[in-house]
Amino acid sequence: PTISSTENNSTEILIYCQNFNRMKSPAKIKEIYKNLLSTSFSVVLATETSWDESVRSEEIFGSDFNVFRNDRNFHESQRKSGGGVLVAISANFNSEIINTSKFKEFEHVWVKSHIAGETHIFASVYFPPDHANKNTYENFFQCAEQIMSQLPPEVKVHIYGDFNQRNADFILDSENESILLPVVGENETLQFIFDKTANLGLNQINHIKNRQNCYLDFLLTNIFDDFCVSESLSPLWKNEAFHTAIEYSLFIHEHKIPNDCEYEEVFEYKLAKYENIKCKLSSVDWQAILRNEGNVESAVEEFYRILNEIIGQETPIKTKRRHINSKYPIWYNQQIKNLKNRKQKAHKIYKKYKTDENLAKYLNLCDQLNFEINNAFEEYNTKTELEIKSCPKNFFNYVKTKLKSDNFPSVMHLDEKVGDTPEKNCNLFADFFQEIYTTFSEEDRDRDYFAFYPDFIRNVGVNQIQPNEIFEALLNLDASKGHGPDKIPPIFLKTLAKELTVPLFWLFKISLDTANFPKVWKSSFLVPIFKSGRKSDVRNYCGIAIISCIPKLFEAIVNKKLFLQIKNRITNMQHGFFKGRSTSTNLLQFVDYILNAMDNGNHVEALYTDFSKAFDRIDISMLLFKLHKIGIEPGHLKWLESYLTDRQQIIKFEGYKSKPIQVTSGVPQGSHLGPLLFIIYVNDISFILKKLKVLIYADDMKLFLEIRNDEDINVFRNEIEIFYTWCKKSLLELNVKKCNLISFSRKRTTPNVSIALGNKNVEKCERVRDLGVILDSKLTFVDHYNTIIHRANNMLGFIKRFCYNFHDPYTIKTLYIAYVRSILEYCSTVWSPFSTTHEERLESVQKQFLLFALRKLGWTSFPLPSYKARCMLIDIQTLQERREIAMISFVNDIVSHR
Repeated sequence: PTISSTENNSTEILIYCQNFNRMKSPAKIKEIYKNLLSTSFSVVLATETSWDESVRSEEIFGSDFNVFRNDRNFHESQRKSGGGVLVAISANFNSEIINTSKFKEFEHVWVKSHIAGETHIFASVYFPPDHANKNTYENFFQCAEQIMSQLPPEVKVHIYGDFNQRNADFILDSENESILLPVVGENETLQFIFDKTANLGLNQINHIKNRQNCYLDFLLTNIFDDFCVSESLSPLWKNEAFHTAIEYSLFIHEHKIPNDCEYEEVFEYKLAKYENIKCKLSSVDWQAILRNEGNVESAVEEFYRILNEIIGQETPIKTKRRHINSKYPIWYNQQIKNLKNRKQKAHKIYKKYKTDENLAKYLNLCDQLNFEINNAFEEYNTKTELEIKSCPKNFFNYVKTKLKSDNFPSVMHLDEKVGDTPEKNCNLFADFFQEIYTTFSEEDRDRDYFAFYPDFIRNVGVNQIQPNEIFEALLNLDASKGHGPDKIPPIFLKTLAKELTVPLFWLFKISLDTANFPKVWKSSFLVPIFKSGRKSDVRNYCGIAIISCIPKLFEAIVNKKLFLQIKNRITNMQHGFFKGRSTSTNLLQFVDYILNAMDNGNHVEALYTDFSKAFDRIDISMLLFKLHKIGIEPGHLKWLESYLTDRQQIIKFEGYKSKPIQVTSGVPQGSHLGPLLFIIYVNDISFILKKLKVLIYADDMKLFLEIRNDEDINVFRNEIEIFYTWCKKSLLELNVKKCNLISFSRKRTTPNVSIALGNKNVEKCERVRDLGVILDSKLTFVDHYNTIIHRANNMLGFIKRFCYNFHDPYTIKTLYIAYVRSILEYCSTVWSPFSTTHEERLESVQKQFLLFALRKLGWTSFPLPSYKARCMLIDIQTLQERREIAMISFVNDIVSHR
């Protein structure tokens, strides 16, 4: 068995996992041996081997694998058969067993292995049914914590095992669909298991159920991407009723830094001579120059010519390396790099000559290198910790690098196309993002269908922008942001707000007067952001748009004016992008409706919809039609048409820029106007549904109805048909596979309602994620409590590891508030628990944080002051107190119309 190298040069480690339910018989051993010969597995993780000293590992694995076993422990279980675990790793890799001899209540084996330049920990574990209890699991997690606490954070951990928990269930993580989130209900053992896995930074990723439709075999790992789990199509032994063999692929990409690293010259705006620039800008007669240009295109061109000329005269230039990724940590200094090189050379000399003198030189360099690394790391840690007060942005940027790697594979692919340089990969992204945009013909557009849309008075528009509005907008710019395609950063515009107000006033005025949005302002950068899956697959990325600061400021002012005029024409069912409305108001309105229906002895049917790339695929012609219907006056409609059409994007990737791609549909990404234009586009849904209720947050739409009798079921189905027709006529594509139907009821039985969209049935589910809150069919919120506790524990575990060498509790508290408490409080007005059990589970996360943080102040575990006293020591409130305050504030905002 070897590591396979895929055609795009990524390394694949293929891992086989199976509960063999005894593989001791000669026939079974022979069959598994033959099947293994036809595979390319690098690692085999096995449980329930039933092996003892009479079985030799070579009978199956030969000399191709190093096999590490922990055979059946008959002293710890009353069962006569079963049990036994092993880890088999290709002999090509350097592997060694980890000593866990003091943990004997369950069967497990842990192995450290070095594969493709990375360190991996592989473990197989088996919990006998008569030992599958909380005490045994507690010992297991003590063992896991002991092992993982001694490992650097970059070590990859993979634990496969039969946990013998038949009631375990999972849902996909909406943020990373490769990861499963536990649904544990009121099961205390499962709550304990997944609270502990989260604390260790582990996630369950085995989504393959057995033939009994349940999960017994868990696959726990601390990696988040570049893996794939699937049912084995050719198992080494046939699947049993309770266990299904799986194949687990890890993809490792070598990120190479080209030898011919390119450099680019950039302006150092922080060191610009702003007093000189102010004088030069003030001496320009902008009104005469810009008005004489005759059209906005030439006026904008002349503006940038003058501005760039002054910038070139008064702003220093620095040379910046295009490829900034390095094989060394950011805190490595030149002395460490030199010592490392000298150590490697000394090692080669010693291996060649093997004299005592050469060995002494090598060991001396090892000591020097370790000393310098420890000093540099401690110094960097101290500096980083102090930056949370002096420069929090730098601090949180550093935290982000520890949460997620921003490196990209050197070789990437889009279907059959392969790129092996950053420049080629950049253009692969361009090809992919171009696919997203669509074009429609006039035959596709049925404007007559929208005759139901009432005609509003066409009096909405922006005719003029005042200089004071521009000046105020310039002062409110975030100076820390980067530049767009025009290369003018916000720090430059903000510093020169007074001097630039006049030229920008004339540019904006000419644009509005001529109903022409300058072409240079229609270009934006698009930066690929990894979502989940394989990093080498371009399709696993989404794009974040970066617009030049000046056009973004222009449209922000226009958006504010338009919104004030049009907000009363937008349905109150829309909760997105409205001041005073939010995900909380949307969910509270929905939950209130369901609870009232339950109080009436009825149930609620709800359809959750999913539009495919809705913001990017809106037909511009239909959007202009709907803008006309809602009352945009003709002159401004023409300006909006200019704003929306002939746009282009340029992909920015690892310092390279792609060929331009044409944006033929959708509202501009990253813009201020885009969200308003989108909610106008879907606004007419409120005019076609008569009885069916709808709530909207941007493009998240749910349709629901209280069901009292069979007639209501017919009404529900009929109006869903009307909705589906509206989607087609609006040229919005529904992703039916991601749509869900759910019945909210606390009755024992409810009518079995089913619906179809087109000719595709909508999946019925027992729970749904609604704007980040998990709603179960009985509206208990138990699944939501368990999910947020799992996530919060996961993040708290990271903070404990990240802050291990920190000394200031203030730093740890800041991280806790930003990354952990925010998880536990999102939309708490919707789901605030009424059960003491759930309140205590939520508080338990904060209690763990307090124990960790107070140790930095010298506190020991015993004796401890009360929980509230501990909160006061670090100046935070209990979570329950904060939820109560949040509810009072929410009610006050409603009463005050805020």
